[in-house]
Amino acid sequence: MGQQTQTNQGQSAIKTNYVYPGQQVPIFKSYANQKIIVSGSNCSISNGDILSWDDWANGRGKFKHAYNLNTNSVVTATVEDAAIDNATGKSLNLHLTFSDFHFIPDSMQDYSGNPNQVDNHKTFLSFLIPAGGGLIAADTNNISTFVVKQSFTYADGTPYQGKSLMYVSSLDNYKTVDHAEFIHPQSGVEAAFVPNGSSILTNQQALHGTAASIANEGYIMPPIEEYPDNMKDSSIIFLANAESSYVMGIDNPRGGDVIATLPNGLKNNDGQAITFGANALQVQYPKTSSIHYHYNTSQAYLLTPL
Repeated sequence: MGQQTQTNQGQSAIKTNYVYPGQQVPIFKSYANQKIIVSGSNCSISNGDILSWDDWANGRGKFKHAYNLNTNSVVTATVEDAAIDNATGKSLNLHLTFSDFHFIPDSMQDYSGNPNQVDNHKTFLSFLIPAGGGLIAADTNNISTFVVKQSFTYADGTPYQGKSLMYVSSLDNYKTVDHAEFIHPQSGVEAAFVPNGSSILTNQQALHGTAASIANEGYIMPPIEEYPDNMKDSSIIFLANAESSYVMGIDNPRGGDVIATLPNGLKNNDGQAITFGANALQVQYPKTSSIHYHYNTSQAYLLTPL
Protein backbone atom coordinates (compact mmCIF):
# COMPACT_ATOMS: atom_id res chain seq x y z
CA MET A 1 0.00 0.00 0.00
CA GLY A 2 2.12 2.88 -1.28
CA GLN A 3 -0.20 5.45 0.30
CA GLN A 4 1.27 4.65 3.69
CA THR A 5 4.63 6.23 2.85
CA GLN A 6 4.64 9.81 4.07
CA THR A 7 7.47 11.80 2.53
CA ASN A 8 5.85 14.92 1.07
CA GLN A 9 5.81 16.97 4.31
CA GLY A 10 2.20 17.87 3.68
CA GLN A 11 2.93 19.90 0.54
CA SER A 12 0.73 17.70 -1.65
CA ALA A 13 -2.24 15.68 -0.46
CA ILE A 14 -3.35 12.09 -0.93
CA LYS A 15 -6.96 11.57 -2.10
CA THR A 16 -8.35 8.75 0.01
CA ASN A 17 -11.05 7.56 2.38
CA TYR A 18 -8.47 6.68 5.03
CA VAL A 19 -5.69 8.33 7.00
CA TYR A 20 -2.53 6.23 7.25
CA PRO A 21 -0.73 7.65 10.28
CA GLY A 22 1.85 4.87 10.64
CA GLN A 23 1.25 4.89 14.41
CA GLN A 24 -1.51 5.63 16.87
CA VAL A 25 -2.86 9.19 17.00
CA PRO A 26 -5.42 10.96 19.22
CA ILE A 27 -9.01 10.39 18.19
CA PHE A 28 -11.12 13.57 18.17
CA LYS A 29 -14.54 13.62 19.79
CA SER A 30 -17.54 15.47 18.45
CA TYR A 31 -18.69 18.45 20.49
CA ALA A 32 -20.78 17.29 23.47
CA ASN A 33 -20.86 20.13 26.00
CA GLN A 34 -17.08 20.32 26.35
CA LYS A 35 -15.77 23.38 28.15
CA ILE A 36 -14.27 25.93 25.74
CA ILE A 37 -11.99 28.65 27.13
CA VAL A 38 -11.08 31.68 24.98
CA SER A 39 -8.30 34.05 26.04
CA GLY A 40 -6.15 36.66 24.35
CA SER A 41 -3.33 39.16 24.61
CA ASN A 42 -3.05 42.53 22.84
CA CYS A 43 -6.76 42.35 22.07
CA SER A 44 -10.20 42.32 23.76
CA ILE A 45 -12.43 39.28 24.41
CA SER A 46 -16.19 39.74 24.56
CA ASN A 47 -18.49 38.42 27.28
CA GLY A 48 -20.77 36.70 24.78
CA ASP A 49 -21.60 33.02 24.67
CA ILE A 50 -20.20 30.39 22.36
CA LEU A 51 -23.37 29.86 20.36
CA SER A 52 -24.38 26.97 18.19
CA TRP A 53 -24.06 27.39 14.44
CA ASP A 54 -27.83 27.68 14.09
CA ASP A 55 -28.04 30.40 16.74
CA TRP A 56 -25.30 32.33 14.98
CA ALA A 57 -26.89 31.95 11.56
CA ASN A 58 -30.28 33.16 12.86
CA GLY A 59 -28.97 36.13 14.85
CA ARG A 60 -29.92 34.77 18.26
CA GLY A 61 -27.71 36.45 20.87
CA LYS A 62 -24.15 37.75 21.03
CA PHE A 63 -21.34 35.31 20.52
CA LYS A 64 -17.84 35.05 21.93
CA HIS A 65 -15.39 37.04 19.83
CA ALA A 66 -11.96 38.66 19.95
CA TYR A 67 -11.76 42.27 18.75
CA ASN A 68 -9.41 45.28 18.84
CA LEU A 69 -7.04 42.98 17.00
CA ASN A 70 -3.64 44.04 15.68
CA THR A 71 -0.63 42.29 14.19
CA ASN A 72 0.68 41.48 17.70
CA SER A 73 -2.59 39.98 18.99
CA VAL A 74 -2.68 36.35 20.12
CA VAL A 75 -5.99 34.52 20.70
CA THR A 76 -6.18 31.03 22.19
CA ALA A 77 -9.18 28.67 22.23
CA THR A 78 -8.87 25.61 24.47
CA VAL A 79 -11.35 22.74 24.16
CA GLU A 80 -11.24 20.49 27.22
CA ASP A 81 -11.67 16.73 26.77
CA ALA A 82 -11.44 17.17 23.01
CA ALA A 83 -9.70 13.90 22.15
CA ILE A 84 -8.46 10.60 23.54
CA ASP A 85 -4.81 9.54 23.44
CA ASN A 86 -5.17 6.24 21.62
CA ALA A 87 -2.01 4.85 23.22
CA THR A 88 -2.89 5.53 26.87
CA GLY A 89 -6.65 6.11 26.88
CA LYS A 90 -6.13 9.46 28.60
CA SER A 91 -8.13 12.58 27.78
CA LEU A 92 -6.52 15.42 25.84
CA ASN A 93 -7.26 19.14 25.65
CA LEU A 94 -7.01 20.82 22.24
CA HIS A 95 -5.29 24.20 22.01
CA LEU A 96 -5.70 26.42 18.93
CA THR A 97 -3.64 29.62 18.95
CA PHE A 98 -4.39 32.37 16.41
CA SER A 99 -1.77 35.03 15.66
CA ASP A 100 0.07 36.98 12.93
CA PHE A 101 -3.11 38.71 11.79
CA HIS A 102 -3.25 40.68 8.53
CA PHE A 103 -6.35 42.68 7.75
CA ILE A 104 -8.52 43.84 4.87
CA PRO A 105 -7.78 47.59 4.36
CA ASP A 106 -10.23 49.88 6.20
CA SER A 107 -11.51 51.37 2.96
CA MET A 108 -12.53 47.89 1.75
CA GLN A 109 -13.97 46.46 4.97
CA ASP A 110 -17.55 45.28 5.12
CA TYR A 111 -19.80 43.21 7.37
CA SER A 112 -23.08 41.79 6.13
CA GLY A 113 -24.09 39.96 9.32
CA ASN A 114 -26.00 41.13 12.38
CA PRO A 115 -23.83 43.88 13.97
CA ASN A 116 -25.55 43.41 17.34
CA GLN A 117 -23.99 39.96 17.64
CA VAL A 118 -20.48 41.47 17.68
CA ASP A 119 -21.16 44.81 19.41
CA ASN A 120 -20.86 46.63 16.07
CA HIS A 121 -17.28 45.46 15.49
CA LYS A 122 -16.34 45.01 11.85
CA THR A 123 -13.04 43.21 12.46
CA PHE A 124 -13.15 40.18 14.76
CA LEU A 125 -12.47 36.50 15.34
CA SER A 126 -15.47 34.66 16.78
CA PHE A 127 -15.97 31.14 18.14
CA LEU A 128 -18.93 28.84 17.59
CA ILE A 129 -20.12 25.30 18.23
CA PRO A 130 -20.11 23.85 14.71
CA ALA A 131 -22.80 21.88 13.00
CA GLY A 132 -22.04 18.25 12.24
CA GLY A 133 -19.17 16.34 13.82
CA GLY A 134 -16.77 19.16 14.61
CA LEU A 135 -15.45 20.40 17.95
CA ILE A 136 -15.16 24.15 17.48
CA ALA A 137 -15.57 26.65 14.65
CA ALA A 138 -13.80 29.97 14.17
CA ASP A 139 -15.35 32.75 12.10
CA THR A 140 -13.25 35.69 10.92
CA ASN A 141 -14.27 39.02 9.48
CA ASN A 142 -12.03 41.49 7.64
CA ILE A 143 -9.01 39.33 8.48
CA SER A 144 -7.16 38.47 5.29
CA THR A 145 -4.62 35.98 6.71
CA PHE A 146 -3.57 34.57 10.07
CA VAL A 147 -1.58 31.70 11.57
CA VAL A 148 -3.19 28.97 13.66
CA LYS A 149 -1.13 26.59 15.80
CA GLN A 150 -2.41 23.26 17.11
CA SER A 151 -1.18 21.43 20.21
CA PHE A 152 -2.52 19.05 22.87
CA THR A 153 -2.05 18.67 26.61
CA TYR A 154 -3.26 16.08 29.08
CA ALA A 155 -5.77 17.16 31.74
CA ASP A 156 -2.92 17.91 34.18
CA GLY A 157 -1.26 20.25 31.66
CA THR A 158 1.49 17.86 30.56
CA PRO A 159 2.20 18.36 26.85
CA TYR A 160 1.26 15.53 24.49
CA GLN A 161 4.35 14.50 22.51
CA GLY A 162 3.01 12.13 19.87
CA LYS A 163 1.62 12.51 16.37
CA SER A 164 -1.78 14.11 15.81
CA LEU A 165 -4.34 14.86 13.14
CA MET A 166 -5.47 18.38 12.23
CA TYR A 167 -9.01 18.23 10.83
CA VAL A 168 -10.14 21.38 8.99
CA SER A 169 -13.36 21.82 7.04
CA SER A 170 -15.50 24.55 5.44
CA LEU A 171 -12.73 25.92 3.22
CA ASP A 172 -15.39 27.36 0.95
CA ASN A 173 -15.51 29.32 -2.29
CA TYR A 174 -17.94 32.07 -3.23
CA LYS A 175 -17.80 32.07 -7.02
CA THR A 176 -19.95 35.20 -7.38
CA VAL A 177 -17.44 37.26 -5.37
CA ASP A 178 -13.65 37.31 -5.25
CA HIS A 179 -13.44 34.98 -2.28
CA ALA A 180 -11.78 31.60 -1.78
CA GLU A 181 -10.59 30.23 1.58
CA PHE A 182 -7.21 28.49 1.86
CA ILE A 183 -4.89 26.71 4.27
CA HIS A 184 -1.13 26.25 3.95
CA PRO A 185 0.82 23.89 6.28
CA GLN A 186 3.64 25.96 7.76
CA SER A 187 5.50 23.68 10.18
CA GLY A 188 5.24 20.34 11.96
CA VAL A 189 3.21 18.67 9.19
CA GLU A 190 4.17 15.30 7.74
CA ALA A 191 1.35 14.53 5.29
CA ALA A 192 -1.98 15.79 3.99
CA PHE A 193 -5.13 13.85 3.13
CA VAL A 194 -8.20 14.94 1.13
CA PRO A 195 -11.37 12.85 1.51
CA ASN A 196 -12.62 11.35 -1.74
CA GLY A 197 -15.82 13.37 -1.40
CA SER A 198 -14.03 16.67 -0.80
CA SER A 199 -13.62 19.34 -3.46
CA ILE A 200 -10.26 20.49 -2.08
CA LEU A 201 -7.51 20.08 -4.68
CA THR A 202 -4.66 17.73 -3.78
CA ASN A 203 -2.01 20.14 -5.05
CA GLN A 204 -1.60 23.56 -3.48
CA GLN A 205 -2.54 26.48 -5.71
CA ALA A 206 -0.82 29.85 -6.17
CA LEU A 207 -2.18 32.65 -3.97
CA HIS A 208 -2.65 36.32 -4.86
CA GLY A 209 -2.53 39.78 -3.33
CA THR A 210 -2.07 39.99 0.43
CA ALA A 211 -2.29 36.22 0.80
CA ALA A 212 0.69 35.72 -1.55
CA SER A 213 2.87 37.95 0.61
CA ILE A 214 2.36 35.55 3.53
CA ALA A 215 2.33 32.17 1.76
CA ASN A 216 3.04 31.41 -1.89
CA GLU A 217 0.41 28.69 -2.15
CA GLY A 218 -2.36 26.96 -0.28
CA TYR A 219 -4.92 24.16 -0.40
CA ILE A 220 -8.10 25.50 -1.95
CA MET A 221 -11.28 24.51 -3.78
CA PRO A 222 -11.16 24.88 -7.58
CA PRO A 223 -12.75 28.13 -8.81
CA ILE A 224 -15.53 26.18 -10.57
CA GLU A 225 -16.82 24.89 -7.21
CA GLU A 226 -19.16 27.08 -5.22
CA TYR A 227 -20.71 27.37 -1.75
CA PRO A 228 -23.44 27.70 -0.53
CA ASP A 229 -25.52 27.39 -3.72
CA ASN A 230 -23.80 24.13 -4.61
CA MET A 231 -22.89 22.55 -1.26
CA LYS A 232 -19.66 20.53 -1.39
CA ASP A 233 -17.40 18.84 1.13
CA SER A 234 -14.46 21.20 1.59
CA SER A 235 -12.30 19.42 4.16
CA ILE A 236 -8.64 18.44 4.46
CA ILE A 237 -6.71 16.56 7.17
CA PHE A 238 -3.05 16.87 8.14
CA LEU A 239 -0.87 14.29 9.89
CA ALA A 240 1.22 16.42 12.22
CA ASN A 241 3.73 16.37 15.03
CA ALA A 242 2.85 17.28 18.62
CA GLU A 243 2.77 20.95 17.59
CA SER A 244 1.96 22.20 14.10
CA SER A 245 1.17 25.54 12.46
CA TYR A 246 -0.80 26.65 9.40
CA VAL A 247 -1.37 29.86 7.43
CA MET A 248 -5.06 30.42 6.73
CA GLY A 249 -7.05 33.16 5.06
CA ILE A 250 -8.86 34.42 1.99
CA ASP A 251 -7.58 34.47 -1.58
CA ASN A 252 -8.92 36.07 -4.73
CA PRO A 253 -8.50 33.35 -7.41
CA ARG A 254 -9.03 35.98 -10.10
CA GLY A 255 -5.91 37.84 -8.94
CA GLY A 256 -5.32 40.77 -6.61
CA ASP A 257 -6.83 41.27 -3.16
CA VAL A 258 -10.26 40.21 -1.97
CA ILE A 259 -12.86 42.90 -2.69
CA ALA A 260 -15.44 43.84 -0.04
CA THR A 261 -18.18 45.24 -2.29
CA LEU A 262 -18.46 44.52 -5.99
CA PRO A 263 -19.52 47.14 -8.58
CA ASN A 264 -22.99 45.59 -8.72
CA GLY A 265 -23.43 46.31 -4.99
CA LEU A 266 -23.22 42.66 -3.94
CA LYS A 267 -21.55 42.44 -0.52
CA ASN A 268 -18.77 40.00 0.21
CA ASN A 269 -18.51 39.16 3.92
CA ASP A 270 -14.74 39.35 4.16
CA GLY A 271 -14.02 36.34 6.28
CA GLN A 272 -14.09 32.61 6.61
CA ALA A 273 -15.78 30.13 8.91
CA ILE A 274 -13.61 27.11 9.70
CA THR A 275 -14.48 23.94 11.60
CA PHE A 276 -11.76 22.13 13.55
CA GLY A 277 -11.84 18.52 14.73
CA ALA A 278 -14.32 17.18 12.18
CA ASN A 279 -13.66 13.44 11.75
CA ALA A 280 -13.97 13.23 7.99
CA LEU A 281 -11.81 10.14 7.42
CA GLN A 282 -11.20 6.79 9.03
CA VAL A 283 -7.82 6.05 10.61
CA GLN A 284 -6.24 2.89 9.23
CA TYR A 285 -2.99 1.44 10.48
CA PRO A 286 -0.70 -0.37 8.03
CA LYS A 287 -0.20 -4.11 8.33
CA THR A 288 3.14 -5.17 9.75
CA SER A 289 5.70 -6.80 7.49
CA SER A 290 7.43 -8.52 10.45
CA ILE A 291 7.53 -12.31 10.61
CA HIS A 292 6.42 -13.90 13.89
CA TYR A 293 7.36 -17.46 14.94
CA HIS A 294 5.14 -19.50 17.24
CA TYR A 295 6.32 -22.62 19.08
CA ASN A 296 4.27 -25.36 20.68
CA THR A 297 6.20 -26.00 23.89
CA SER A 298 4.18 -29.11 24.69
CA GLN A 299 5.89 -30.85 21.77
CA ALA A 300 9.44 -29.84 22.66
CA TYR A 301 11.69 -32.73 23.80
CA LEU A 302 14.81 -32.57 25.89
CA LEU A 303 17.62 -34.63 24.37
CA THR A 304 19.66 -36.67 26.85
CA PRO A 305 23.36 -36.81 25.89
CA LEU A 306 24.85 -40.32 25.40
